[in-house]
Amino acid sequence: SNNFLENSNSVIGLKIEDLVNKIKLNKYKNIKATISLPIVFSITKQDPHEIFIVLDMFLSSISIEKPSMLENYFEQFNKKSLIFLLSKVCIPDVLKYSIVFNSSEDLYNERLKLCDILADIDAKNLSSYNDEIISITKDMMVLEGIHQVDESKIYVDVNGIKNYDLKYFEDSFNRFLDIASISKNEKIKVIDSDSKMMFLKMEIEGEDKENIANIKLTGDIRFNNFKELFLEIRDKFLFSHKYGLDSYLSTRIRHGTLLGQIRVQFQDHNLITTKDKESNNYVENLYW
Repeated sequence: SNNFLENSNSVIGLKIEDLVNKIKLNKYKNIKATISLPIVFSITKQDPHEIFIVLDMFLSSISIEKPSMLENYFEQFNKKSLIFLLSKVCIPDVLKYSIVFNSSEDLYNERLKLCDILADIDAKNLSSYNDEIISITKDMMVLEGIHQVDESKIYVDVNGIKNYDLKYFEDSFNRFLDIASISKNEKIKVIDSDSKMMFLKMEIEGEDKENIANIKLTGDIRFNNFKELFLEIRDKFLFSHKYGLDSYLSTRIRHGTLLGQIRVQFQDHNLITTKDKESNNYVENLYW
């Protein structure tokens, strides 16, 4: 690879691709993972995933995970090899196969670091690296915009629910605290009347059976009370007319995004016809 970096014509006639094919057929075994390995794979225009495999082998050989960490090892390698590796090999199409990067943003940030490093060690190509930094920054802004749009499609106004819909839940919450504070060793009976729970703390032993004939006992009144409170909050979260999920689904998904996704299929096949506002009749579809 050093010969190629010094003079690209110097490798003409050498059977480099045959060597690369043998390495792949041998499944990358019994080969020293030097910096030349990913460079050779890049020079011979191998598949990006195959380039990543040998790049990862090289990085692992010096116990690092990201190419930007090479900055601490520069003195160990030929400068031209480093520049080629960072500029031509460690590109997003190759690095995207790494499990180290959890998102596109992580991948872009890594490439920005590499561009900064290259700008320092390869000043003659500074304008090229600056152009790439500008391009990546624009891509990241677009990615962030798309992310915000996707998030806004499904939305719940949590603060609105807290400040308005749940301010009447104080009594229910205090009741839950009272029930929860009762020792588990104390006997509790529950009267269930049309799903509206009334709680009565009493001793069971010796009580008149006729008085408790219609009393429904529960195994865990504390859990039942918590479940009731949880379900009330859940319903507000989902179905609140002003702040819940149902409200935003109605205005953004049902009447917006979803309608757009459905309509475009019919429109592409010329199945959409318009209505005359005055007569309220459909205008003839001239396509058919």
